[in-house]
Amino acid sequence: MKPFYLKITILPLALLLFAIGGYAQDQLKLKTGEIIRCKILEAQNDVVKYRKWEFIDGPRYVIKRGEITTITYDKSGAVPTPAPAVAGAANPTRSTTVPQQSVVAKPATKPTAPAATAAVKPTVAPAKEITPAPAEPNVVDERADFITGKMKDVKNYMLVIANQDYADNAINDLDHPVEDAKRVIKIVTENYTFNKENVFFLQNPDRNEIIRTFDKLTQQVAATDNLLIFYAGHGLWDSQLKKGYWLPRNAHQQDRSDWFSNSDLRDYIGGINSRHTLLIADACFSGSIFKTRDAFSHTPDANGALELFKMSSRQAMTSGAMKSVPDKSVFIDYLCKRLQDNRETFLGAEQLFSSFKIAVINNSPNGQIPQFGVIKESGDEGGDFVFIRR
Repeated sequence: MKPFYLKITILPLALLLFAIGGYAQDQLKLKTGEIIRCKILEAQNDVVKYRKWEFIDGPRYVIKRGEITTITYDKSGAVPTPAPAVAGAANPTRSTTVPQQSVVAKPATKPTAPAATAAVKPTVAPAKEITPAPAEPNVVDERADFITGKMKDVKNYMLVIANQDYADNAINDLDHPVEDAKRVIKIVTENYTFNKENVFFLQNPDRNEIIRTFDKLTQQVAATDNLLIFYAGHGLWDSQLKKGYWLPRNAHQQDRSDWFSNSDLRDYIGGINSRHTLLIADACFSGSIFKTRDAFSHTPDANGALELFKMSSRQAMTSGAMKSVPDKSVFIDYLCKRLQDNRETFLGAEQLFSSFKIAVINNSPNGQIPQFGVIKESGDEGGDFVFIRR
């Protein structure tokens, strides 16, 4: 006869083994040497999603493949799943306490006992090892997925203005603004969360066309949306009036009625009810529109990006300050290069600017110094425009 304590512990123990035995214990070996015992939920080319073994019903974690040296899948599981326990059958986990005759006393009346015995001797499949492709190190949890999803739901608009062919012969035509604008559109729409249907491309527009488009954006852009404005073309600074201008296609040298002033631009930027507006201008004297501020070089994580994203911003980065810039723009070259080469999920406008400012200064034929800052009196609250990779 079996000891009494054995009978009362067989069923709870079997249930416990059955509950946890269904999970396979996998392992992630990190570059740091740490080994994470876990249940792998999904392994993608760039990330692995898992739950920790010691907290199998806890939060889901995401780790980039570059942090991992080896992934081991244990198909059998760390604890094998036993067959349902049979009252009076031998308990394999306590075999040392059961008298020998208990196992063999009545084999004819215990048809399910062999099944219970077989369940504790599974055939363990060989562990399968995968060496993942390298990627940038970064470990985030479920919050990053949630934040990224929320930010990607925001609608991003883009207004692109390129002027290079001028009606007035007194104004020199340019060669590259339209080409540069198309490059920027291609990189932003292919790599970041900008859809082509929300891009307004004005190629050699006159002043009225620019104003009509800004009026349309004033009605269309919602308070949760973002707006990116890109301008390439001639600009002019009036030292007497202390005012800067863009020169549309129909501008005349001796008639300012068809010029588009920086004050008009600032009024539209302040009036469009976006959460974030970023102006990128490659034009002479474009630096007159804002008060500069130092760019920081911190790359925001998911939580930092969300905080910057919550606060409204009205910012500008320009190819120069109070100085003419060349038609062939190194500013645009390095802007496009950094946007193309970036692999971070979140890229703030200040971080983007600081990544190529020195390159522009070192490679500009006339020593141009790009500028970054807040657009004056337009509603900036200290946030940052954040580019989000697809």
